[in-house]
Amino acid sequence: MKKHLIIIALLCAATAGYAQKNNYKRLGRQFVKSEMQRYPIAWTIDATKPKWNYTQGLEILSMQGWLSDKKWVRYAQTYADTLIDESGRIKGFKMKDFKLDAVNSGKILFRLYDRTHDQRYKIAMDTLYAQILRQPRTPEGGMWHKTIYPNQMWLDGQYMSLPFYLEYMKRYGTKAEYDEAYAFCVGQIKLVTDHTLCPDCHLYHHAWDASHQMGWADPQTGRSAHVWGRAEGWLMMTLVDLLSIRYNDHVPAGTADPLVRITTQLTDRLLPLQDPATKTWQQVLDCTGREGNYQEMTCSAMFAYAMLKGSRIGAYQGGQYVLREYRQKGREVIDGIFANYVSTDSQGLLSLHNCCSVAGLSDTRDGSYEYYLSEKIIDNDPKGLGPLFMALWELR
Repeated sequence: MKKHLIIIALLCAATAGYAQKNNYKRLGRQFVKSEMQRYPIAWTIDATKPKWNYTQGLEILSMQGWLSDKKWVRYAQTYADTLIDESGRIKGFKMKDFKLDAVNSGKILFRLYDRTHDQRYKIAMDTLYAQILRQPRTPEGGMWHKTIYPNQMWLDGQYMSLPFYLEYMKRYGTKAEYDEAYAFCVGQIKLVTDHTLCPDCHLYHHAWDASHQMGWADPQTGRSAHVWGRAEGWLMMTLVDLLSIRYNDHVPAGTADPLVRITTQLTDRLLPLQDPATKTWQQVLDCTGREGNYQEMTCSAMFAYAMLKGSRIGAYQGGQYVLREYRQKGREVIDGIFANYVSTDSQGLLSLHNCCSVAGLSDTRDGSYEYYLSEKIIDNDPKGLGPLFMALWELR
């Protein structure tokens, strides 16, 4: 009798797990369908006129898998073919601006080129690769965020540029060039994390000014003042994406890769800052619980994606760099987001709420706590939806 009860319990648990998995599939498909109904032409995501911008690339990339291959290619082409002319030139792109943000949308071109063999896409990828090679550097070799932000490294910029660069070299470089490219990526991550690490909270501040001259920079360290949630999210996604590319989705057990250590440590530091009720994180992480701070969904979705992907690619031959229980932690974040910050309208379209629209650092954006709270809060920001779609894909 006891044996039968155990078998029944195992069957019930398996059935519940299957039902839950199917629910994530349903939610992913419904959310992507909602976005495509809102934006049947891809370039109109987050834009009123065609623009080569990182947000469109992020969200279009995140739709891979949720759409059939043919449908995804057709949708992605409504963006790429509007922004890339017959000679392969990216409209509006100026090399002299050296915007790392401009590299991110190049990630969708790998698959488009694989499927269509359209040389325009390869020429555009070559252009973005050439930008990285020429990108101005700090005295220590860190890539500037853009020309108008000299000597500045932002956590955001690592996600925009490094995974594209490594994937490009994996496909089109020699083995030696690819190995060198990975070493470069690791070097960039180590440099920016060394200079943005907060000795008190042990998290990474938004950016670093190597010249220590910017008004938002600490005159002794060059660090910006606070740990912005989405900047931390960009870093987390960079880490797991680089490791995924480097190790073909299977990080070997016991690897000494420094990115493994940074990923593990950062995940461990973030978990205690979760809201116990919703399992999400606030806009300014080093001020968690401070009056005015709010639960912010773009960073929460990014952390969920990183934990879920990290636990998957790290579980190989018994070795894990992100502990297996982190998969459950990532699932709890997604459940908390849907329970508290997703709604369905009368047409059945899903929407994600509590997204910080934008935040940056400049002469007029001082990086203070009050500044981060002053930026607009919107629905369905691509910087939240893209990571959310990718996190749901990990749970499907």
